[in-house]
Amino acid sequence: MNTAGLNMMKYSLLLILIGFTCFACNPKTKSDKPVKDSVLIIETVKNENINDPLYTKWCQLIDSMETHGKSQLPKELHVFVEKGSKLNKDPKIYNKIAPLCIDGETVYFMEEINVYTAIIMFSFWRKANKSIFGTEDQYNYRDFWYQKKTSAFERGGELLDSADINNDPNKSYFSKKLIDACNRWDTKDLLTNHDLFGVSGDVYVYLAYKVVCNNNQSKVECVKVTDQGQPGDDISAPPYQIILDKSN
Repeated sequence: MNTAGLNMMKYSLLLILIGFTCFACNPKTKSDKPVKDSVLIIETVKNENINDPLYTKWCQLIDSMETHGKSQLPKELHVFVEKGSKLNKDPKIYNKIAPLCIDGETVYFMEEINVYTAIIMFSFWRKANKSIFGTEDQYNYRDFWYQKKTSAFERGGELLDSADINNDPNKSYFSKKLIDACNRWDTKDLLTNHDLFGVSGDVYVYLAYKVVCNNNQSKVECVKVTDQGQPGDDISAPPYQIILDKSN
């Protein structure tokens, strides 16, 4: 083949390559049709900014509780204490609980950590001379995931993290024995009694907090409740997370 023929062949191949390149880069081609993403899973930001100077003091108290809680547990469990601290700083929890922490008042927090699901539950009450178990003076709150459906025709929906609080006398996350021992601040009972409630096994961890409220600096004490039941016992509650359906 002569030189002119070779040049003509090279020129033709170049045109073909340019054509394929333009086709691939053209945004209007059918191959670039957008594909619907999989279901989005997010965690809502719970600790939003609150225009309230008392909220800063509340956060300082919660940070102090977090420090004391971590001191009772091995490092690998600190992440759960941090999650409990985040829950306590939730505006919904702050608005209900903080007004009850009056200067000079003694208050108690009981925290349950499920190390399998990272579900955190709390009970809160002010010191009383009688049992507050099963009364409206005891506040129970927790975090949970719930399903949010944005459309009846959309698959799945977002999974959101939220806080739930109640003082329903018929809804307590903890036993009467445990709450009463904490209300007495009977640390010997909390540290040694294996019969305060069901069975904790290696699934549940319990922390009891005593807080003497002070406008300047509250005093915090914390103990880890001893494991409940005997080694080898089945746990008293299923170690799984419940996802609620809150369709809008």
